[in-house]
Amino acid sequence: MKKTLTSALLALLLLFTACSSSSKEETEPTTPSDDAVPQEASPIGGETKKESPKYNSMLIDYPVYTTPKDLIEASDIIMLGEVEAVSFKILDIKTGLPPTDKTEEKDMELCTVYSVKNLTAYKGDVSESVNIRVQGGLKNEKYLKPQLEALGERASEGITVNEGMSELETGATYLFSLTVFAETDPCLSNSTQSAFRIGDSEETSSKGIFGYISPTDIISCFDEEIGITPS
Repeated sequence: MKKTLTSALLALLLLFTACSSSSKEETEPTTPSDDAVPQEASPIGGETKKESPKYNSMLIDYPVYTTPKDLIEASDIIMLGEVEAVSFKILDIKTGLPPTDKTEEKDMELCTVYSVKNLTAYKGDVSESVNIRVQGGLKNEKYLKPQLEALGERASEGITVNEGMSELETGATYLFSLTVFAETDPCLSNSTQSAFRIGDSEETSSKGIFGYISPTDIISCFDEEIGITPS
């Protein structure tokens, strides 16, 4: 009888030990292996947030002309041209040339350069193709990459845009009035009367907001009546 009781107690003890081991096995937390790679939560919609480019504004006070004759006499070049390409350069705004070791940081600015095919020259010595420079960049994401590349290390400062100057479109034809400084590319004479888009309505942008000058007004001046002849 005593032997039977002892055997029963031993069996009960083994059963309790097995249950305790099983419970521990189920509740013990697992440790990740060294090969496991943590997974970062994906953005909503699975898209990466894109930062907006930084644009800075500037306004330049240009001279304004009240008659076509005044505009012509003040311009070094009057030409009809088609915009073929757009590029960007850092230039010394005091000289209109690429910066040198003597150029101060504050004088280094991004400029837009339009490559223009000369269709008809009315005034000035004009080659078959002309590069027209404009101070400031363009607020257009189409040209964001080349502008940032031109800025280089200064890209974090943003793109400075001349708010008063309209963007010229590639493939479009304009009547240009340009100013030329020695050894530099010509630049637009002002923001409203220097690039008249051909084909625009006479009642809208083909008439300057100052002086109401149109391409027809300018071209018609190149006759014997006022003594101006095409170059």
